[in-house]
Amino acid sequence: NNESDWVEGEEINQLNNKMTNPPLGVKLNYLDHLVEYCGGREKLLGKTTAQVCEEYIIPLTSTTRLSLVEHLAQSPDGNEFIAPANWYVSHAWLYLFLETIDSLQVFFEQQGITDSAVVWFCLFNNNQHLAHSYPFEWWSTTFKSTLASIGNVVMIMHPWDNPVVLRRSWCVFEVYVAISVGARFEMAMAQAQLKLLLDDMLDNNAFTNMLGKIKSENSQATIPSDRDGIFNLIKSEITFEQLDRLVFSTITDWMKRTLESHIHTIPSLLEQAEYHDRLHTIYFAEMKWTDAQLCLEQACDLYTLALGEHSEKAFAARSNLYFCYSECEQPESMWVPLFEKLIQDQSTLFGRFSPQVAATLKNFGSAYYKAKCRDIALDLYLEAYEIQEATLGPDAPSTIETSGRIGVACYTLRKFSEAEVWLKKAHEDARRVLGQDHPSTMSTRKVLAMLYHVQGQWKEVLPFMEEELRYSTRVFDLTHDTSMQAIANLGVTYYLVGDFELAEKYILRLIDIVKELPEPPQPLTIVNFGNLGILSWSKRNYPTALSQIDEYFDWCLANCPPKHTDTTQAAGRLYRFILNSKMAQDNPTLPEWVKATNYFSEPLDDAETWHDDQCHSCNEFIIGTWHECSQCADIRYNFCRKCVDKGCITSWCHHPQINLTTYKPPRRYFLEQQLQSSTFQDIDEAFLLYSSYCESYQVPIDERLPSLLPTTRRSTMGGGNGQKSATARDRNNAKKAKEAKAANRPEMKAKMEADRTAIKCKICMTTFMVNASARQLTEHWSSKHQDKGFSVEQCFANLAAN
Repeated sequence: NNESDWVEGEEINQLNNKMTNPPLGVKLNYLDHLVEYCGGREKLLGKTTAQVCEEYIIPLTSTTRLSLVEHLAQSPDGNEFIAPANWYVSHAWLYLFLETIDSLQVFFEQQGITDSAVVWFCLFNNNQHLAHSYPFEWWSTTFKSTLASIGNVVMIMHPWDNPVVLRRSWCVFEVYVAISVGARFEMAMAQAQLKLLLDDMLDNNAFTNMLGKIKSENSQATIPSDRDGIFNLIKSEITFEQLDRLVFSTITDWMKRTLESHIHTIPSLLEQAEYHDRLHTIYFAEMKWTDAQLCLEQACDLYTLALGEHSEKAFAARSNLYFCYSECEQPESMWVPLFEKLIQDQSTLFGRFSPQVAATLKNFGSAYYKAKCRDIALDLYLEAYEIQEATLGPDAPSTIETSGRIGVACYTLRKFSEAEVWLKKAHEDARRVLGQDHPSTMSTRKVLAMLYHVQGQWKEVLPFMEEELRYSTRVFDLTHDTSMQAIANLGVTYYLVGDFELAEKYILRLIDIVKELPEPPQPLTIVNFGNLGILSWSKRNYPTALSQIDEYFDWCLANCPPKHTDTTQAAGRLYRFILNSKMAQDNPTLPEWVKATNYFSEPLDDAETWHDDQCHSCNEFIIGTWHECSQCADIRYNFCRKCVDKGCITSWCHHPQINLTTYKPPRRYFLEQQLQSSTFQDIDEAFLLYSSYCESYQVPIDERLPSLLPTTRRSTMGGGNGQKSATARDRNNAKKAKEAKAANRPEMKAKMEADRTAIKCKICMTTFMVNASARQLTEHWSSKHQDKGFSVEQCFANLAAN
């Protein structure tokens, strides 16, 4: 045995020494020659490539004990069939041999290179007499160097929606090599398999079903150690997600080319319509709505010509088309009447309680959801689900999808309890019926994770978010909105669980991706800037945080509409950062502070609402004073006044509530600053504005600034009209104050003349100039007399009397 091993080892070394670069392969015309040598197609029917190897290739080369390619090179007439290889064939040995060579011949004919194609095919190129003795290192090195030198890979994909080739680890390794060396990667399919694909595509779910089946990480090898070695090599350079992404993009591009070319070869209008209809499902999966719309418009026209305007297929295509209109940002006035008429026509033909109407109701709901009319969307989803559950059953893919959409709508409407019920049901049903990696399973899992996220179950969320990123990067490239959003979500989740290092990794990764885009998406750009500043703040890197938050604010000012919620969010974040006692930077001369002050100098319609984040306890936007724990990492947990009063925050933060840091809404804070710094001449107008603001927004009495200096016209102070905007209220009240001031000018002048000499404290007789600010008088009272029980009215009785 040792002698045999030594001989084979020598033969392997000789084989390596004889390899050319690029290696030799067989010309395409040799395939027909080989079939004839084996006795014709009838002899090979039903035989796998492995069987052909044992029954024909090994006996054919037994005299030389060489590979078939080398055997041909030594034959008198063999050289006419060999040449340097220009295509590397990736296949599975379980494939039917005739289907494999048919696939190659169809592919090269479509490429127009039948005469020049020379294939490296392991059945022909590897020495089948020694193959069992080749070590893993030899296989991995040979495959990689061979494929790199050839530069083109064609993979045989049978069946199209779950190729055997991608269930074999060595074939997965070949895809990895194609990525790592930058080789061209194509796919080939025999005519019988192509017909199967085209028939399968009649099912609108066929393409998404395929996305749920192909997963290279699940591949196997005959020798388990080979699989381990292959996976270690792959993971040292790329990810399985990148590998699957190459396969998906190749399949997708090939399918689109095949369907488009096939449309032009068929005379039947009905078949043309069906192929346009099939093609739109691929664009739907890619979220390429404009392309999908063009396909559906063609399908609708052709169905109408072939079957009539009121045919079932024409109705279904129009339903999908109208949904596309909403995704393409068409106004509601365009698609709402179309949907309404379609539902009426379908109800007349099929009955209201029919699967056809349910499908349109679901699309109608999705169009409204896109238009942010979530209440209407939810009602339509619920009606569609009721019909589908009764007519199709709870396990029908369309029923499961609708239940997931109900959960999403409930989540968006902040009906979290209902959302959890629907999302759990949809996720469990999708996983059981469609599979763990099916797009419907993944989409419900993502929203379920978002639900857990707002409920503060961040550690439970992490596996969901990580899986969502893996799925997104498998199906879409990194620059797709879905993938970038998954990266952003994972970064935020790591931040919330306190893993700032990993949070920064994903935030910076997303920033690098966005920088390379010709037109970065605005929402993700906002997320990037905002999250980076928050992270630096929490890491106590205050100078960097200030710079990043300020940059975030500047970007919003430059790119968002005036007073946009994103800009208000950025301004609010800058405002809180500068007021934070740890920074001690509430300096009126600080440029960033001046910018924040200027932004909030004009009233806002929802001035008491914070747009930064929700209360971590009730998940509602914070209205009124913002509360956060001063002992937790900065700005990780924030709460509204209601939840603080109820003691709800103890489930999030176990520090005493006396350690809470509070921030008043910016507009209220700046009105108070204006009031406290007002001179005696201006205090009436300032107090009137502040009081009107507090009444309009129902600011709690104990949060209002005390009336330290009562005004001469307190009776003129009103509650304000709650129906008016804050801007109108503030300006009208200011106008009234000025008018009142002008009307009373003689009396005011007389009073000011009488008191011009001084303002005196009646307790200690300290004298102040008449233009002293309210803050000066308050500071005197609080430092000298408050602890002795005197009120401010007792200190300045002459003013209190007024």
